[in-house]
Amino acid sequence: MSERSDAATAVEAFATRSIGAGWARRAYLAIALLFAAIVTWGSWQSYFGPLLAGTVDRPWVVHLHAAVFVGWVLLLVAQAALVVAGRVRLHRQIGAAGMLYRAVVFSATSARPCCAHLSELPALFYDSSRLWTEGWPATA
Repeated sequence: MSERSDAATAVEAFATRSIGAGWARRAYLAIALLFAAIVTWGSWQSYFGPLLAGTVDRPWVVHLHAAVFVGWVLLLVAQAALVVAGRVRLHRQIGAAGMLYRAVVFSATSARPCCAHLSELPALFYDSSRLWTEGWPATA
């Protein structure tokens, strides 16, 4: 067993003994839902709002990034919900497939800077401090 597995087992055992397994499972789901809400809220003005309004004008690599990470967030919420529902076997099966999805997440993360020249994204896109203060850059 790996060191990480031992640590995860210890945390789960502590949570189960101290607060009860059912409460701990619901807490994981609540955290996953909170994370999904924060991601949605944080991306609403620059991506999801314009996407729903039909006015989004982003390079393809940004759409790829959004699709992959929305999938990852949905997988996170689904996994937590499956455990709360008592579907642990399905949770584990999906988790095994989720390990393959990790490669997709890594590829999508790597594609953004590698493909910037193809999308004509200005350097401002990669300087997140300027992105937060100056907003989304205009593309040529």
